[in-house]
Amino acid sequence: MGAVRYFVIGPDGAAYGPADVATLAQWAAEGRIEASTILREEESGETVEASTVEGVIAKTQTAAVQNTAPPLLFSPSVQSVLPLEVAKRFNWGAFTFPYLWGPFHNQPNLLLWFILSFCLSGPGTLILCFWAGVSGNKWAWESGRFSTVEEMQECQKHWNVWGISVLSFVMLVILVKLGQVIYIFSH
Repeated sequence: MGAVRYFVIGPDGAAYGPADVATLAQWAAEGRIEASTILREEESGETVEASTVEGVIAKTQTAAVQNTAPPLLFSPSVQSVLPLEVAKRFNWGAFTFPYLWGPFHNQPNLLLWFILSFCLSGPGTLILCFWAGVSGNKWAWESGRFSTVEEMQECQKHWNVWGISVLSFVMLVILVKLGQVIYIFSH
């Protein structure tokens, strides 16, 4: 019989792992899990708090100790975490191209929502684009396409460059056309 392994139950209710006690202890030392984090034993399915599993939470650590590390998001596919400051960055690629970006990042529903919102109302499309822009980095990480945060950031950097470039070009065309209309009506 091998070492006991546990799934970490994230704030979203999803199970990540499994990981052995030594890995969980390392994550606890790094501030990735706390004494109150819920763990589910791999074989029995029993759920317990991390503080009750021998060797996960060091005796010197207590629930009262303030965690100074930034909160992290677990990726279900690679047992790694995405720093919250990366997850919160606006994703211009997802904002500008939700219909292209979504299917490439395991979010095919974005294409359907984009088509529906475009057909029903212009403001709905804008709301969807902002939603994709705000959630884009988190969705990209959760897609399972990337094995490291750096790899995900590098890919999203290219999407961001294209998104900002296309938006800038569209804004320039709109300003030129608006200038032409103003010129025609003023003369």
